[in-house]
Amino acid sequence: SSAASDVYKRQELYRGVFPPLFTTGLTQFALFAMYEHIKDELIEGPLAGDAKNLANLKSTFVAGTIAGAVTSYVTSPIHLLKVQQQASTSAITLRNCVKSVVQKNGYKGLLHGSVFVLSVEGFNRGFYMTTYEYLKTKISGDDAKEMTLQTRAISAGLANSLTWLLIYPLDSIKSRRLSDLNSKSSYQCLKETIKHGGIFALYRGCALAVLRSAPVAATVLPLYEHCLLYTSDAADDMQCVD
Repeated sequence: SSAASDVYKRQELYRGVFPPLFTTGLTQFALFAMYEHIKDELIEGPLAGDAKNLANLKSTFVAGTIAGAVTSYVTSPIHLLKVQQQASTSAITLRNCVKSVVQKNGYKGLLHGSVFVLSVEGFNRGFYMTTYEYLKTKISGDDAKEMTLQTRAISAGLANSLTWLLIYPLDSIKSRRLSDLNSKSSYQCLKETIKHGGIFALYRGCALAVLRSAPVAATVLPLYEHCLLYTSDAADDMQCVD
């Protein structure tokens, strides 16, 4: 019936949603925690002699790149399963998707394309975090306590858009690589994409990706920083009372 067909079509729109839905919160927490720790260690250690703003940007890029690359080993299988479910010609459950990948390539198949994912996610996070920090200071200055949540949100949204415009071709190749378990290299995916669609095929869907992710970017990192600053101030007040 038409009603059943409508339900099926709506379900199709959400195919592959469960892998990221169940893990995004945990991986974001791990990424932010690792990022803050590495950044603090760099500022207090190797970059202690640099000017404040330069040390902040250097440490931000290095910490963001490392945190993004390390967490990509968790997110890479998640991306793979999501893309495999979305690319499947028939409705396939998450469990069956895992079984299918393992049967074809063994458990190592879950890390198909993981080296390229590591590179993309590392550079993505490093560039995004650095652009975000730079825009924040340009808009409102260096004092973090005087920085409003609105400033952070605007900076995060702009940084997200700039990052997507820069890395989208890499992300496009990543998705194509993960959708084809028989692909041998990311370079092969790049050649095939340009051969059949030209250079502009690498930017197909870019506008939608920016529109989809900008509100998320303008919410997650700014709120995380706002809460971190609030808890830090609360801890300082408690110490003063003691």
